[in-house]
Amino acid sequence: MWLSAALMLALVAVVLAVLFGREAHYNRALAEAERVRSAETAADLQGRALYNAALVSLERGDSEQALAFALAGVQADRPVPNAEALFSEAAYRPGTRRIFTGHTAPVNSVVFSPDGRTALSASEDTTIRLWDVASGQELRRFTGHRDPVWGLAFSPDGDTFISSSGNWNESQDSTIRLWDVDSGRELRRFYGHQGLVGRILFSPDGATILSGSNDTTVRLWDIASGTEAQRFTRHTAPVWGIAFSPDGEQILSGDDAATIWLWDRENGTALRQFEAEGAITGLAFLPATEQLISASWNTMLAVWDSISRQQLRIMQAHTGPIWSMALSADGHRAVSASADRTIRLWDVEQGQELARFEGHPDVVRGVALSQDERHLISASEDTTVRLWDTTNGAELYTFVGHSGPVNHVQFSPDGRTFCRLAMMAQSGCGMWRNSGKSSSSIRRRCGV
Repeated sequence: MWLSAALMLALVAVVLAVLFGREAHYNRALAEAERVRSAETAADLQGRALYNAALVSLERGDSEQALAFALAGVQADRPVPNAEALFSEAAYRPGTRRIFTGHTAPVNSVVFSPDGRTALSASEDTTIRLWDVASGQELRRFTGHRDPVWGLAFSPDGDTFISSSGNWNESQDSTIRLWDVDSGRELRRFYGHQGLVGRILFSPDGATILSGSNDTTVRLWDIASGTEAQRFTRHTAPVWGIAFSPDGEQILSGDDAATIWLWDRENGTALRQFEAEGAITGLAFLPATEQLISASWNTMLAVWDSISRQQLRIMQAHTGPIWSMALSADGHRAVSASADRTIRLWDVEQGQELARFEGHPDVVRGVALSQDERHLISASEDTTVRLWDTTNGAELYTFVGHSGPVNHVQFSPDGRTFCRLAMMAQSGCGMWRNSGKSSSSIRRRCGV
């Protein structure tokens, strides 16, 4: 009897041990399942937050930030549904594709060469740089200016270019300089202006130079002799807009007082006066028409009838002052650079905005359109020069190297290189190729 009771107790103990063991295992399993479920819930919530953040950034036009959020969603342990599609959309929206940093001061202007293979840039570090558009490499640097460099222009054949300089207040260097692209040598210097020289152009035949200055004068220079050939003196405010007619026989100039003058180039006679709204920052004749286009500080582009002096169309979408404007060779499209940090592409005939390019975090001072209209370049106070694809709005490269703001850029005639001007204590100027480097390429793709 005693033995039977002992066996029964042992059996009960075994059964209880098994039951308790199973319960402990079950409890551990429940705890693990709850932990996994909590982790998955947290991952799902985080993924959803990343997706929503990317979507909001994209809707606001910040494709750089959208790309960063979308990439984080794609790379998550639990991939976010639709994150990959959103990532692709952000990548091809207007925005940074490759970023090259290094400037420490604003870039004032940029210009393509006539063939679009090169470009020039001008910065407040006093340098000019020539870039190769295909590789993104700096080809040459030009030094000599003692003040910020503002104006740039390639000669029609692309063999030479001109630059202009000066300070807003007291200028040490109000000169225009002619440079040889291949050797980097300064060929000639033009003296006469008493203030900052902000705008310069070659005449269509390449024999003369037109300049506009803070000293309120517009001047025509003979390149062969280096002397002043004509002076236009009706303006009462700094001149920031100048243009040659396609045949080179007439000249346009516009000033900070919102006045535009049409001149006879040969004798310097004022032919017509136009009253605009806001300081004039850009001017151009529309080819094969009796029309002209102006850009102004009051955020507008305007098309004028040059005979009646009436405004025919107004293009207004910028939310900040327009710093500069460039026109396509046929006059059908224009690009504008603004303090609102955007560049905009316009259909001039219809007066409609075709595309908007966003990515600069600061004022965009200069812009240029390549001859084939496939690319544009921009110069900004963020110290960078950026190359954009006009067909899809993508930013292709950002060029670095200046130690100051870049004021102006221009493509070379063949489009393979460009030059940029900068203002810097060391007084330099450089030549670059146009392609990206790995660090900036990674920065764009990863959004960091």
